[in-house]
Amino acid sequence: RDPGSSSSRTASWRERRSVHQEDLVDPEIRRHHLQFNAHLHSQFAKQRFVQVDGEPGYYIAFSYATCKEVMNDHACFSSNPFPDGRLVALNTMSKADHSRVLRYVHKHYTKDALEELKGDIQEVIEKCTSDLASGKVDGVKWAQRIHMSGTLARLGVKTSWEKVDEIVALNDAMVALVAPLGGVGLPNERLPWTWSFQVALGLIRSVPPLLLMVAQLGVRCTWQIIRPDVNILNPPRKPRMGLWWKPELLHLVPRYFMLLHHLLYEDSKDGPLSSLREGVASGDLSLAECLTLMVQLMVNMTSANA
Repeated sequence: RDPGSSSSRTASWRERRSVHQEDLVDPEIRRHHLQFNAHLHSQFAKQRFVQVDGEPGYYIAFSYATCKEVMNDHACFSSNPFPDGRLVALNTMSKADHSRVLRYVHKHYTKDALEELKGDIQEVIEKCTSDLASGKVDGVKWAQRIHMSGTLARLGVKTSWEKVDEIVALNDAMVALVAPLGGVGLPNERLPWTWSFQVALGLIRSVPPLLLMVAQLGVRCTWQIIRPDVNILNPPRKPRMGLWWKPELLHLVPRYFMLLHHLLYEDSKDGPLSSLREGVASGDLSLAECLTLMVQLMVNMTSANA
């Protein structure tokens, strides 16, 4: 049977000898992903790559060695899915920019540096576990608070559970808006035409906090982070992002970056944030680069990615 035929696409994944884009975004398959993964390894046992039907240019790799080979082939592959130079994350920067930015925080994330935080993190774990045992929080909140408190401890920030929960919620919103960032996601063409009103409402709701962000961070920094020219006015068909599917979260973006700016200059005395402040003051780091890096340092420890 032709893998691209309509009958092949509508057949169960157990019956096909191909992988379709719809399989990779099907909620039911994701709930039973272990069975799906076992099927793929059985069906394509001798293949290094399998092309994804319905997604030109997308492939699934089946071994650690293959993935490592791709990641080390900088001549043919890039971790940056955007061609327009926008700021997304540390690993989407050019090699030169990556090295320049990384040197401000690398020393703070070595084994010895993290060992110094052991007592603080242990205290957080005990407090969170005590709250879990007493029924004050559930398992999800327990994990979220432990991960984010560990991140904030490394940044040199101590704050209330209320603030920790706020940062977790904002982080999850950023993940929802950016994901899958080059991965396989739902195409925007599936959105109903009436959805444009939802997007417009989300954008209008974002205007007041965006003006506050401009006042606090400046026009240039805000533009470099938000990039309305490529995110709103002329969005690419690929890579897909959740921005158009989650317009109700757009107003949280300015709020998040203003919160990070406050952490950078108000709530931390030493640690990585001190180094980042020095980089911004010297002109070697832009404020936009600094805040974008802080987002990545946060996201890496949220329960969404743990």
